Amino acid sequence: MKSHEGAISVYSALHQGTTFHVYFPAADPSALEHNPAKIEALQGHGERLLYLDDEPALVRLATRMLTRLGYEVEAHTDAAQALEAFRAAPHAFDAVVTDLSMPRMSGFDFARALQAIRADVPIVMASGYLRQEDQDTAARIGIRALFLKPNTVEDLGRLLQELLETVGREREK
Repeated sequence: MKSHEGAISVYSALHQGTTFHVYFPAADPSALEHNPAKIEALQGHGERLLYLDDEPALVRLATRMLTRLGYEVEAHTDAAQALEAFRAAPHAFDAVVTDLSMPRMSGFDFARALQAIRADVPIVMASGYLRQEDQDTAARIGIRALFLKPNTVEDLGRLLQELLETVGREREK
């Protein structure tokens, strides 16, 4: 997997089973280019993202994918380091994408810490498994969107584009 710049993640829930997610980069990175309208619809415009996931291979894949879509990405595998980067320049980021389940600091705790620094930062959270309780907590603390892992370039691109357009409209009001 590593030699192909891929990743494997495992999610397990007591009495519910185990799920293995196997990630491989697209064999032909120009596959989306066959439909220019699709690429244009997903394209970012240089917005700066803070990306956090504790799995290094997923961080590499997401960084590469988001950069190809036109975003500038600062990626981290450690929540404390990501928080320090945000604290150093809170207005340098247009949005944050974080994993929910991470060691030492959950995605919710990370989001709360970011919001204590900059209340209006748009946050997107990913997880391999979303319980109703997680969805309720996310809504209560102001997470803008939740999405399931694994995700595709198209899914994340569309989500980020919609989020950033919404945030832009809100700021214009």
